[in-house]
Amino acid sequence: MKLFLLILFWGLWFLVFSARSIISPIMPLIEDEFSISHALAGGLFSSFWVGNTIAIFYSGFLSLKIGYKKTIVIAFIIMFITFFLLRFSGTYQLLAGILFILGLGAGLYLPCAIPLITVLLTLLLEGRERLPPPAVQPPGRPGGPTGQVS
Repeated sequence: MKLFLLILFWGLWFLVFSARSIISPIMPLIEDEFSISHALAGGLFSSFWVGNTIAIFYSGFLSLKIGYKKTIVIAFIIMFITFFLLRFSGTYQLLAGILFILGLGAGLYLPCAIPLITVLLTLLLEGRERLPPPAVQPPGRPGGPTGQVS
């Protein structure tokens, strides 16, 4: 069960970093599809990061109230719904709003996942020694859509 949860959280981590890095490579396609300038395309990128920043700031308060696991479930639901809705965004404003909400979902996940992955990995290694936070990063992280390593 611990290994399943660890793989699940790592998979969600990969999803979050895919959401973060997928926007840049497809920006020329978005510019052509919506006939927008580079400045407006940058606004789409910014709308994601504004949502992400807000969510990261408030995720600690939310997870304190409802717990890490429930916050991760909420983040996953938000990301799942917004990834589905991205397909139906026909206007620039709708796309910017959906990307903002996607940023909220992605921002809720990371601050809650790092402590849980650390605990699960430590338990999986039978409590030998507590691992530093960089050790809990999934090995697949650099394999995102752009091969981003951040």
